[in-house]
Amino acid sequence: MAFNTKSIQAAMIIRCITAAISASASSLLIFFILIDYATTGLKSPYSRIIFGLCIADVLQSLGILLSPFAAPTDPKHIFGIGNEQSCDAIGFFTVVGSLAVPLYTLHLTYYFLKRVKYKVKPRDFAYGEEKWLHILTWLFSIIISVYAVVKGQINPTRNGASCYIASSPLGCGKDDEQECVRGEGARKTNALAVVFVFIVFIALFCVLGAFSLHVYRSEKQLQPTKAKAKEVIAQKKKESEDVFVENGKIRQEALDAQVNEEAPSPARENEAVLRYAKQAMDLVLTKSAVGQSSLYIFAFMLIYIGPIISRVKGQSIRFDEVMFWITSIFYPLGGFFNMIIYTRPKVKALKKVVPELSNFMAFLAVLVSGGETPNVMDIMETSNENNDNTPSRSHNNSRLDRLQRALGFEERDNLYEEIENAMKEDYNVDPYIQGLYEDDGISLDDDEQDYNILGARQV
Repeated sequence: MAFNTKSIQAAMIIRCITAAISASASSLLIFFILIDYATTGLKSPYSRIIFGLCIADVLQSLGILLSPFAAPTDPKHIFGIGNEQSCDAIGFFTVVGSLAVPLYTLHLTYYFLKRVKYKVKPRDFAYGEEKWLHILTWLFSIIISVYAVVKGQINPTRNGASCYIASSPLGCGKDDEQECVRGEGARKTNALAVVFVFIVFIALFCVLGAFSLHVYRSEKQLQPTKAKAKEVIAQKKKESEDVFVENGKIRQEALDAQVNEEAPSPARENEAVLRYAKQAMDLVLTKSAVGQSSLYIFAFMLIYIGPIISRVKGQSIRFDEVMFWITSIFYPLGGFFNMIIYTRPKVKALKKVVPELSNFMAFLAVLVSGGETPNVMDIMETSNENNDNTPSRSHNNSRLDRLQRALGFEERDNLYEEIENAMKEDYNVDPYIQGLYEDDGISLDDDEQDYNILGARQV
């Protein structure tokens, strides 16, 4: 099946457009992180991993964008106006980015796993695995890319669509049918890259499986703890009227007694209920982390499924045109997907505070504000005490606060804090604790429901 020239031209134009969108999105995220340097910026592992992922995507996206033009001038290369040297240079950055992006995606999901399942604090992660993961990611990517350039294995792919690891002429060295002018051994290097991405796929599935198993075990372990808490509540109901209920409401004497305890949560009324609340919080945070990391994983799979199939299938004259289109549309969009996923919790919180905003306007507000709305990973770490000595953000001069009128919604005294509180509301255990009392016929008023222990523990 020969390629339709107009169809390939259109696909390559689409590829350049999506690559430009992705590069712009990743550049925006880099800007958000750097402009926030004085407060959060690069001070947390999460932001540093996202920063590295964005740099890798910018390299990859710009490589995809410029490759068609960097290809040597040749009738077979539709947009080629360059030479071997320009193709080598652009191809080098493309290969570096395409190898670093999968590693950073795995790095990110691994960090979520360590934080939620193993309760590793950011400082411990930073002084432990993180620095080595950054070093190994860039070292591996650069070594493979340098090797490909030195061996002359960076060459135009079919129709000059990209400068990547390939032989020249395309397909040479296979069964000794055609001698290679450049890039002898490129098939083996290309196979190594395919195996590498496939291994990352498997590793991501393993991380996702570990998350799912942790959720299952957390839910299973929660049941006996819940039973114990219910038993304690029942015993207190019999032993003391002060800690029970009168006319369907907690008596004021019990609430006043709780004020004098160390923690401000009604869950502190007994050790069993607090233990249940902590386990419930583990479950809530784990499910949230599973959802966020799953989005990164699925985006990665959508991006890389086309190139993997293409590499396995091989660069032949009968190369699948449909797969070429799929690759052209989705492969360059990694940065765009990362930006959507990264801002998703912040957009959701802003929508909760300002419900009249459309999804697009909420997204635009987060972008225009420099992405400064709070991150739940930071809230988790700093809500009780600042273990990492990260400077607290000053809310008084928040850019988002100042932009309220320009964005067209009702001004609030401190929008940033309202958004932070809205994000915290998604990580409370009120429904779990409420269930303990409702099963015994106890109804808690809204003012009495405050079992959110997010600010009373470190995950």
